[in-house]
Amino acid sequence: MAPKLKYVIEYVADMDRAVKFYRDVVGLPVKFESPGWSEFTTGDTSLALHPASAKNPSGTYDLGFTVSDLQRFYEKMQTQGVKFTMPPTKQDFGENWRSSWIPKARTPAWARNRNPNYSTGAM
Repeated sequence: MAPKLKYVIEYVADMDRAVKFYRDVVGLPVKFESPGWSEFTTGDTSLALHPASAKNPSGTYDLGFTVSDLQRFYEKMQTQGVKFTMPPTKQDFGENWRSSWIPKARTPAWARNRNPNYSTGAM
């Protein structure tokens, strides 16, 4: 299965202003809102907002992809010269695994495995 775009995470300097823009100007329905994470209902791909930080300056984005087998995807991307910031790694939330790469566009991305029973790596 080809990777599917699951999330776009935008890092914002002003959460309230960003939520108002996407909700009131663009017209996206709010899925949930908080000072540390807000998300909009957009169909198969979610738009999420996170507070900007030194590591993730305002105006930068992360892209989240779903893949059927993260370990295999990770290995294939490595053979194609993709540089990763970390290997597939278990996360503290749910049955999720994560791996990040450094695309030419500068912001890292992560991939999520659709198989929650995958034992060696998948977001």
